Amino acid sequence: MRNNPSAGFTLIEVLVALVILGLAFGVAIPTITSSLWRGADNRDERNAIAYAQSLLSRVGTDIALVDGTTVGQDGRLSWRLDITPGPMPGDAAGLHASLPTIHHIEVQVRWQGHLSSRRIDLDILKLSTAP
Repeated sequence: MRNNPSAGFTLIEVLVALVILGLAFGVAIPTITSSLWRGADNRDERNAIAYAQSLLSRVGTDIALVDGTTVGQDGRLSWRLDITPGPMPGDAAGLHASLPTIHHIEVQVRWQGHLSSRRIDLDILKLSTAP
């Protein structure tokens, strides 16, 4: 027990407090950093999904609805758009050529995440009128 209560902290008490503070920061900093990375990855994924959806919606207007592959780059996003003939019922193949045709449209958007390369794939079926 100390004789003078207003003397302050001992060196041992200060060192113990610093060790406890260091341990707390050692646990908190990686957790905070990891949360920030996950937040950024989630934002990038939302942006990639929105971009893929916008590409799909542009098919038939800005992007011609013809079979083939189109690739591109937009900032950190690289994309690939594949248009292929869609499924046809067996008895519809010989029908009149003026009927609408089905196209399978698949878009793939890639970007570099904090730890690895990421990718999102979306696809739809779309009707086109005969020429």
